[in-house]
Amino acid sequence: MEDYALKKKLRRNNKIIYQQLKNLNFPGSYRTVCNYIAEWRDKLMEDGETFKEEFDRLTHPPAEAQIDFGTTEVIQDGKAKDIHCLVMSLPYSNGGYTVPLPGENQQCFLVGLKALFTQFLRFPRKLRIDNLSSSVVRSR
Repeated sequence: MEDYALKKKLRRNNKIIYQQLKNLNFPGSYRTVCNYIAEWRDKLMEDGETFKEEFDRLTHPPAEAQIDFGTTEVIQDGKAKDIHCLVMSLPYSNGGYTVPLPGENQQCFLVGLKALFTQFLRFPRKLRIDNLSSSVVRSR
């Protein structure tokens, strides 16, 4: 259950769980581990506990963009470091632009927005801003 609190890419899969069990002298086979995990997931679903991610299909017209802050991990001086980025994605074409910034405040948002439009060389018809506190003066 602890794995499901992690980002999806950081979670252990069946193969990694099996390898970790083998390191602990587990006598069973890979197939046994897969069957157990499948049964465990089915039981969770029956009990009403769900970890299954659900998605709604979104449709996006051309020339619309979404803006949001994100972080990316980089290696600087041999150490992992998180960098803030302002990301403009273009869902219709699956394109996107990003600008690294020192923080996630209003000044960084405005400087980043200007840099994104400079990279993009045009303006989208509509911007969707995903609950970004640094871009909102007050909510309605």
